Amino acid sequence: GVTARDTNKIYGSVQAFAGTEFTRGGTLFNGDTLTNVSLSSGGTPVSATVGSYAIVPSAAQGVGLSNYTIFYTNGTLTVGAATLGVTARDTNKVYGSTQVFAGTEFSLSGTLFNGNTLTNVSLSSGGTPASATVGGYPIVASGAQGVGLSNYTIFYTNGTLTVGTASLGVTARDTNKVYGSTRSEERRVG
Repeated sequence: GVTARDTNKIYGSVQAFAGTEFTRGGTLFNGDTLTNVSLSSGGTPVSATVGSYAIVPSAAQGVGLSNYTIFYTNGTLTVGAATLGVTARDTNKVYGSTQVFAGTEFSLSGTLFNGNTLTNVSLSSGGTPASATVGGYPIVASGAQGVGLSNYTIFYTNGTLTVGTASLGVTARDTNKVYGSTRSEERRVG
């Protein structure tokens, strides 16, 4: 019997078989040899999505094999997820203003294969409302959206929303007084 060996690959890569990825059961006699088999699988091309595919052995090659009935047993090619990194971009706002995210304020590390796309992510931060005080707030990325993303393991990295101080001007109001009189000072903030 010839059994194809189980193997793994990552989505977006090609799996090639040398023909030696098998185990042999039974005994060969009189110097007969089994050197190679044909191996095929629907999981071999770059386009094979995450999942399990049969590795089908056939056409054993060697010396004296016509003296044997050969039984073939499939193996399994497991296509694992590729890795993508999504990092929220750092940004700034002024105290008292509101920060709105479009969902496109991120950078991507890793490779998208086979026309897959990552178009949008959810971005949130405690620094977005007008009431957020001066300081740094994490921008949390999550929920990537696009095409073919089930073929990837996505890792998210926070960015920082920095809330800066607002400008506040103080101007003294012009006034008049008569010489020799006293007048209290008024203050106006504006």
